[in-house]
Amino acid sequence: MARSTLAEIETGQRKVAAEELYRISEVLSRPLDYFLSPGKPATIFAYRLKAETIDETARRALVHLDNRLGELRALERFSGVSVRPRLKQYRIDGWKNPEVAGRNVAMMERARLQLGTSPVPSVREVLEQRVGLLAFGDYIPSGDFSGAYASDGERAALLINVAHVRGRTNFTIPHEYGHALVLRDGVHIELRGFVDDDEERFADAFAGNFLMPVEAVEEAIENAQIDLPLISADQVLFLASQFGVSFEAMLGRLSHFGIVERKYARQVRKDAKPMSRARELGLPDPREEFDPLPRTFRRMAFQAFHTERISRSRLAEFLDVDPDEAYGGYLAWAALTLAAPATGEGARGAVA
Repeated sequence: MARSTLAEIETGQRKVAAEELYRISEVLSRPLDYFLSPGKPATIFAYRLKAETIDETARRALVHLDNRLGELRALERFSGVSVRPRLKQYRIDGWKNPEVAGRNVAMMERARLQLGTSPVPSVREVLEQRVGLLAFGDYIPSGDFSGAYASDGERAALLINVAHVRGRTNFTIPHEYGHALVLRDGVHIELRGFVDDDEERFADAFAGNFLMPVEAVEEAIENAQIDLPLISADQVLFLASQFGVSFEAMLGRLSHFGIVERKYARQVRKDAKPMSRARELGLPDPREEFDPLPRTFRRMAFQAFHTERISRSRLAEFLDVDPDEAYGGYLAWAALTLAAPATGEGARGAVA
């Protein structure tokens, strides 16, 4: 398409043909609804990234997240259900040490969410139900992209790279959550190894302390009757599985707390084969599938279809499956949801 033609379309001097709009949507990785919906366009890209240069993989991830926010906005209209994040904003610019700030904010957030000192292996569900922060998944095998957070001013969401193992995705979720708690400009993208500033150090410390507070780790060690400081690789694997983190993250945490000497931790790390050994021990597969759609999002889609606000094909579009599979998912949801009386459990979640 000639540059002049595109300029005329953008300024309203020329109408766009259906075929042209379809081609534009393909090039920009946007659904047609993006161009036709009455809502504000480009919610994420209305914000300016912090002078960071991102590659095409990361850019497409941000487009994917922006599309999901648009779909969430549409589903709120069709289902009559709204999802609003309950994020408490913290100011860390006055903290001299970002690691200390991360630890303290993590403790305050665990208290606010009434998590006690227990492990949080299902951090995705906790944030969805207690904070109203939905985590979507996207398979991005290449590049340094780990995750992203974005808000359109009303709703917010995370996007997690599900090409990574379970322990890493479970760490990326609270890491991005940490950014959300201190974010000012509405969007953050995580590129591993890209930057090492105070905000990243804060987010890493927040995630580590949110997932593995020292009190919870010490309690788990005592309950398992682990002989310290000579902890075995198998025992580290069991602890990692209990807290839903990677072998590396748990061993690093034990070393950070001084529970295990750094020299001994390096030797355990050198000799261990965590992936194969976890399978031998019957622990959860670290490569288990990460559902790309949050449960709340699926429920909203099924509710919209149940009330005949959307068609079967539209349901399939929301769920990224074919119409038959979408309808099968709806029938399974209806059998569980409509046959049993509603409970207070579902009403207390992110859905308002």
